[in-house]
Amino acid sequence: MTLVDLPRTFEYLAYLGYNIYENESQLTAVQVTREKKIDLAKKQSSRNVYQCHVIGPMGAGKSSFCRSFIRSLTEKSSHLENTGTPTCTVNVVQVYGQEKIMILRDINVRNVSDPLLPHEVQCDVACLIYDINNAKSFEYIARIYIKYFAESKIPVLMVACKSDLEEVKQDYLLQPVTFCQKYKILPPQNFTVKGHLRKDVFVKLATMAAFPPHGLEAKLIVTRVLELL
Repeated sequence: MTLVDLPRTFEYLAYLGYNIYENESQLTAVQVTREKKIDLAKKQSSRNVYQCHVIGPMGAGKSSFCRSFIRSLTEKSSHLENTGTPTCTVNVVQVYGQEKIMILRDINVRNVSDPLLPHEVQCDVACLIYDINNAKSFEYIARIYIKYFAESKIPVLMVACKSDLEEVKQDYLLQPVTFCQKYKILPPQNFTVKGHLRKDVFVKLATMAAFPPHGLEAKLIVTRVLELL
């Protein structure tokens, strides 16, 4: 909550009776970390809370991906079904034996032609999702990557959702694997909520956020993590 909505955090602290008489102000309850540009320069972060923006066209599987971060979709939950999918989902991820808190924020795409706002782009790691069974799905995230992330230092992981279905050829100049090779990012990670739910994709995202290298260096770090899984 502190990362997503700081004013509301202060409201909750007041409701819970945070004692401002024994402290200078409510600010004493908040730890301010160093600027993100310093983390990028050092290629290492001192923070334990990271924000991942999940971006993709409608129907690609973003909501299911985010929900699976906190629970298995095979489990029945009438509460979740009644309330829908939250904008943010939060969970703890182990990175090199250390607990990291990752917040997945589902970026709502209204129309594929609409530009992303600055606050929808800025994050610690971006997860670009497409549907492998939809021939027109990959083009959207390819254009998003080129426009917003190709020249930035924000690490990006592409996720091929619905991998339990037949993979079709994408209606784009480059196929997903070739696209990733061209821009020197990790190849698309297969993901499905059917059957055994793989959580390693979340470890990769958290690792890329905690150690924000760019390009080929990201491959080396994630490869080391996979060897430990």
